[in-house]
Parts: sequence; structure tokens; C-alpha cells
Amino acid sequence: MHELLTKGIGHTEFKDTEIGKIPKEWGVVKVENIVMPEDGIKRGPWGSMIKKEFFVESGYKVYEQKNVILNDFTVGDYYINDEKFDELKNYEIKPGDILMTSAGTIGKIAIVPEGIQRGIFNQALIRIRLNGNKINILFFKYLFESGLLERQLRKFTYGATQVNLASIKILKQILLPLPPLPEQQKNRRNSFNCG
Repeated sequence: MHELLTKGIGHTEFKDTEIGKIPKEWGVVKVENIVMPEDGIKRGPWGSMIKKEFFVESGYKVYEQKNVILNDFTVGDYYINDEKFDELKNYEIKPGDILMTSAGTIGKIAIVPEGIQRGIFNQALIRIRLNGNKINILFFKYLFESGLLERQLRKFTYGATQVNLASIKILKQILLPLPPLPEQQKNRRNSFNCG
């Protein structure tokens, strides 16, 4: 999979880049250049913005790390009421968003599926909204899971017992190979066939 995502299909000419050899036709971009301009990368609400005392029995769901780690958006039982949701609406997740773990377990990602219960993400997650005109969401997920982005992220984590991603500014600076969109689609289809 790593080979497919960094060498492409059928390329014979390559160039040296900051992230290694890639096909001559591909580019190298920072993550900040492939996300939506507003709130493309956002860390969950911190401190007094969301505490256990705000939780209610039902309402808007608060998504947490286990949703990402298990890739299951049905688990969990933390909810906030209408008033708190309105206050934290900038942290709402939508289908097609990518959530990434950023504390303890670093760099696990999941794509938010259709049909989820409306809600927000918590402080241990980062939301990534990709620009679909620049990168295919599944191609990004496979790139991330190939280890290429995760290795870069791990250089910038801190904490001895609980590892944390120091800043979303670091995530924005991560470099990745970027083939043209049609080739991303082709790589995505072929990666399905790789198991």
C-alpha cells in the first residue's frame, strides 16, 4: 500500500523531494493546503468549555476517541443540551469530516459516516475538513494509514505517560505526496483490490 501511495501506478520517471522519491508529475503539499480555508483543521473544545457537569441523558452527542479508534460512531453516551450545542456549534461534525485522535493515542483517524447523530467532537480529537477539489478523502485516509503522515506527526508529540499532539500548527505543516485527482481515484480503487 505504501508503495502504491508514494510511487503510483505505471510511473517511470521520479523526482527527489523532502519526503522521498515520487512520480515526476506529482507534487508535495502541506496539509494546510488541502483543507477547507475556514476551520479546515480544528482541535476539540478545551477546559471549561466542556465538562462532565454539562452532560445530559440525551440531546446532541459528544463524540470521543473511542468512536475513532473503533471506527464506530454509534458507541458512547455523552450528550449536551440545545443551549450548550449552540455555544459549541463550531465543533459540530458532519459526514465526510475526518476525526483524528490527538491525546494518548495519536494519529488514529476515521471518516465521519452518513447518518450519524448530530453532535460535536471532544478535546481529545482534531477535525479535518478536506478540500475535495484537491484531494480525495479516501486517498488521504490511506496515505495517513500508510504511516507516511503519522511518522511526521510523531516527531512533534510530547508527554511521557500520555502523548499529545503539541499543536494543530504542526499537523498543518505535515507534507504529503499529491497526485492529480484522477490518479488519486485510480490509486484508491487499486488499494481496495490490495486487501
